[in-house]
Amino acid sequence: MIVQDTTAEKRKENELRQTQKMEAIGKLAGGVAHDFNNLLTVIGGNTELIDDALPPEDPLRDELGQVLKATRRAASLTAQLLAFSRKEARETQPVHVNEVITDMERMLVRLIGEDVTLEARLSTHLRPISIDPGELDQIIMNLVLNARDAMPLGGPIVIETRPASAEAVSGTAHLAGDGVLLSVRDGGVGMDEEVRKRIFEPFFTTKPVGEGTGLGLSTVYGMVHRADGCIEVESEIGVGTTFVVWFPYARRQIYQARQAPGAGAPTRGTEKILVVEDEELVRVFAHRALTDARYDVLMASDGQEALELVELLDSPVDMVLTDVVMPRMKGPELAEHLSTLSPLTPVLFMCGYIDNKAVEEQFKDRPDALLRKPFGRDELCERVRSTLDLRDAPSSVA
Repeated sequence: MIVQDTTAEKRKENELRQTQKMEAIGKLAGGVAHDFNNLLTVIGGNTELIDDALPPEDPLRDELGQVLKATRRAASLTAQLLAFSRKEARETQPVHVNEVITDMERMLVRLIGEDVTLEARLSTHLRPISIDPGELDQIIMNLVLNARDAMPLGGPIVIETRPASAEAVSGTAHLAGDGVLLSVRDGGVGMDEEVRKRIFEPFFTTKPVGEGTGLGLSTVYGMVHRADGCIEVESEIGVGTTFVVWFPYARRQIYQARQAPGAGAPTRGTEKILVVEDEELVRVFAHRALTDARYDVLMASDGQEALELVELLDSPVDMVLTDVVMPRMKGPELAEHLSTLSPLTPVLFMCGYIDNKAVEEQFKDRPDALLRKPFGRDELCERVRSTLDLRDAPSSVA
């Protein structure tokens, strides 16, 4: 008799199968993300414009609010699909986990309902971690909502943070260093071993049809690993489930506070802006939103047309807002040509998603130069205004 332990091989096979599933989902998501995010920009943006034009007491404002909520949910779903396969680069920054939990606590209490209690046990001795703030929001929200769904009769959810080394988390032999341990514990129905093994698979769900997509925990898995962390789950039938997430401390110790949308400088202006976008519906929306903000707006359907237009003008435009992916001439190529014709003209890029590593690298250290779709009227005007203000700042001329 020959006995051979194949545990390691089986584990590698499962990891490979998980990776292949994520890559397949990523290809599917990437194929539709560009067009889908264009459509969401048009739907959400025009809904905002209509809502703004209605009187406060108009009953249609409630219906428009529902459209905006559905648009944001659709945008979130696309972002989750792209996050699976790391198809979309995100801006990371030092973030305090405790501050994010505290900011979200009131909203989470409303989401989980009256039958579920939420308790936060937060350590005071934590340094920042390096992560996209929006992704940390999604991780916490997904874990809390998953805990709520595991307790149909109600019960307690406990969120806990504490400092910990990577060695303190099981199965992290390939990780090292100190960091933050975030755990979310519920007293719900629990999971058997078979379900626990599959809990992070894309589209795997134990919820009834129509009550879950199976993307939540898979998204969490992808986001945690993108932040160089790890996630484990402990569960027992009838006792409950605990998700344990570990993040390494940020190397950069400068904490950048997150500002609420709408905070800062006024979003109106009188400058001349060239909008370059091959999708007509997005182009028209951007023109309407910026014109309402008192800007002088010119339009072009691609990079080549934009260059021809710039050459005919008596004076240079104050700013160019251009899509990244376009026929004939892409946005970065247009910007390169413009740097010769008008080197002081700033360029703000728009994109639904970028599936080109070379192009993605261009924005890695310049996140302020990229406006991700879908975006609304307010975000568009804020980013345009901030780009123009950076141009006028003394430091930008040096």
